[in-house]
Amino acid sequence: MQGGKNAPGGDYLVIMSYAAVITIGSSAMPILIRNDNKPTLATQFIVIGALLNIVLDYALIGHFEMGLRGAGIATVIAQLLTCLLCLGYFLRGNDSVSINLVQYDRHICLRIMQLGSSSFVMFLYFGFTLSLHNTLLTSYGGLNHVAAFSIVGYIASLYYFFAEGLAGGVQPPVSYYQGAKQYHNTLRTLKIATYVIIGSGLLMVLVINILPNIFTSLFTNDQALTFIAIHGLKLHLFTLYLDGLFFLVAIYFVAIGKGGAALFVSLGNVLVQLPFLWILPKYMGIDGVWLAVPLSNLVFACAVIPMFWRSVNQFKKTDEPYLV
Repeated sequence: MQGGKNAPGGDYLVIMSYAAVITIGSSAMPILIRNDNKPTLATQFIVIGALLNIVLDYALIGHFEMGLRGAGIATVIAQLLTCLLCLGYFLRGNDSVSINLVQYDRHICLRIMQLGSSSFVMFLYFGFTLSLHNTLLTSYGGLNHVAAFSIVGYIASLYYFFAEGLAGGVQPPVSYYQGAKQYHNTLRTLKIATYVIIGSGLLMVLVINILPNIFTSLFTNDQALTFIAIHGLKLHLFTLYLDGLFFLVAIYFVAIGKGGAALFVSLGNVLVQLPFLWILPKYMGIDGVWLAVPLSNLVFACAVIPMFWRSVNQFKKTDEPYLV
């Protein structure tokens, strides 16, 4: 691999690929600490790593002029620090979760893979959506439409990260209440989370439609690009709140041990888009590309919402443990 000027992106990818285990650890171990009833400490470890990343970016990119190679090195070092902080927490022995690197249970590992498969598909969903939309926008539109989709994606990410974080935060208490048979607390937690996720999504859709220039002005002053981006925002994100609901439902099913249902939500959210992305652009052109995801969300919600509702109603009808 040639360095620096010939393949800067390649340099970054090579560094990150070598450090893949560190990247995974920096993402996974704070979740273990969060589930050990230490969410504040988990957040602190992530923030410390992020701050170190910023400092190292300034030093390696700005001062030593190492470009993307420096960015990759900075990211890996910051992630390594997060891993070491998390390991220190577990090795101190103050936690309620013990880590045994020798003991191996095949059934537990298979169960973890089953429950984690929905999150795996959920993360693949973003890459799948990005690549497929870029291809279609290039075919039916042009480079300005691809650039506009990037702007739309960044704006949508403001809500996605919030909804995903809130849904992830629901998992530990719901799992605890499930095991403790405190079903009234489970219902209260889900009720609050659902209201917040849907309410914040509806609010963002409203603001996007009333004041779209506030968002687009953060990325571009080009009038042609701004016009396309605003048009894309209004078409592509009008069911944004349903994406947040799908996050919550998938995490909820993981929390109560229903890995198959969680996988259905995550995988179905991807597969249901395919016919829309295949058919709509042929008849509606570029608008069909923008509308494929929101319309597929409406269709998929007809399956997910009743499924979610029936599952939640089980807590109202029985005092026995909710068996899967």
